[in-house]
Amino acid sequence: DAMCRYIKVNGLINALKNKDWKAFAKGYNGNGYAKNSYDIKLANAYKKWAAK
Repeated sequence: DAMCRYIKVNGLINALKNKDWKAFAKGYNGNGYAKNSYDIKLANAYKKWAAK
């Protein structure tokens, strides 16, 4: 519930709906998202679970 509220309050819904992993990762994790490859990790996790 807390994560869903965070996503809504911080305007990340469209990034999530559009599968814009860079925008979502930056909004959720801040500017350090690229250093930790969060956008790539999100994309890979989505591909893994969407295929099931």
